[in-house]
Amino acid sequence: MLVIALGFAFVAAFYWGGVQPLQQKSEMAQTRLASEKQLLSWVKNEADTITALRKTSSAPNISSLPLNQLLSTSSSNYNVELVRLQPRDDMVQVWVQPVAFNSLINWLIYLRQQQGVDVAFLDINETDKPGIVEVKRLQFEKVGG
Repeated sequence: MLVIALGFAFVAAFYWGGVQPLQQKSEMAQTRLASEKQLLSWVKNEADTITALRKTSSAPNISSLPLNQLLSTSSSNYNVELVRLQPRDDMVQVWVQPVAFNSLINWLIYLRQQQGVDVAFLDINETDKPGIVEVKRLQFEKVGG
């Protein structure tokens, strides 16, 4: 009788101590796998959507004018007075008279969105006059350049 009881105890301990936890872990792994597959499917769909949107979005027109000429001709349209332009590698550094902040920002937006010119570096300070900023350093580069 004792041998039978010990046999049942051993089988019970083996089942609840080994088999059942393994079954639970297997079920949890299967649930996680299904969740990860669903996430992967969602990510692929979103990536396809983003790729399609990038193909249809309007990228800025990249001007064929040299960067220094483009900056010189466009600045006057935004009341930005250039003092000096100096090429630096594939960039152009610009010195500007104190200018209205909104005019400066509108010019920078125009250059980025319409001409494909990025601001590589910008350092401005406020002046005593409201709305007027002093440009300490302004450096441009063509998009992708």
